Amino acid sequence: MSVSGHRLWAGVQWQQQQYSGCRSGETVKDHGKTGSGCLDPGGRSVTMGLTKIEKEIVGLLEKELMVNKKYFNQVGSSTRALKTINIKSALNKLGRKRGHVVYTSYNKRSLTNLRKKLGNAFVSKIIQADWPHEWLFDLCWARHSGDPKDKDWWKTLKHLELACEIELVFTEDAILEDFQKLIVCDSKLRLIVFQYGDEESDADSIIKMCQKYSPERKNFRYLAVAFPQDLDKAKNFVAEAWT
Repeated sequence: MSVSGHRLWAGVQWQQQQYSGCRSGETVKDHGKTGSGCLDPGGRSVTMGLTKIEKEIVGLLEKELMVNKKYFNQVGSSTRALKTINIKSALNKLGRKRGHVVYTSYNKRSLTNLRKKLGNAFVSKIIQADWPHEWLFDLCWARHSGDPKDKDWWKTLKHLELACEIELVFTEDAILEDFQKLIVCDSKLRLIVFQYGDEESDADSIIKMCQKYSPERKNFRYLAVAFPQDLDKAKNFVAEAWT
């Protein structure tokens, strides 16, 4: 299994702890695989081993959640719903920007509650999907050969670019149940997004669990992105990809 990953802290990429320490110009080994040098003279790290689109996904989720964290304490029990909508909207925006058809939906009751608590300022920023229904997964990016303006365009599905599951209930069983949907799908990239408690080691253990139950199949690529439940208390975003 080939594994790569990194940490994000308040918008700055930091070297993942599991890698051996190094300075600019040295090499980093992750699970036996040699990568490029990690720390520059200013202490920042480069993103290691992630593809361009994986870097975009991780950076976008970190940016969106940190920007909108001011809203999370205002919605009480609706916090998970708000974070889920935030994540879906961000991935929806990126998928459409890259020319994909996006399948996802937002819970109407949650949107109504959020509008009451936050007003239209936040809710109006939610990007609607091309196909406003969940299809198989919480969110997916699809490629079609037909024109979306045509009545039967949906019949021309070619393949999935991204299949994503979002599980913000932090228990191993809940996250594994969602992750198992990804191990049987045919998509170029399989993404699991979850939140962890106070310790980064919690996120690491969940990712290792997902890797343990990932069948080794040619060209299967997984990306796990974990963020702290309390974005003010702990600011590390954990990202790891593997094949």
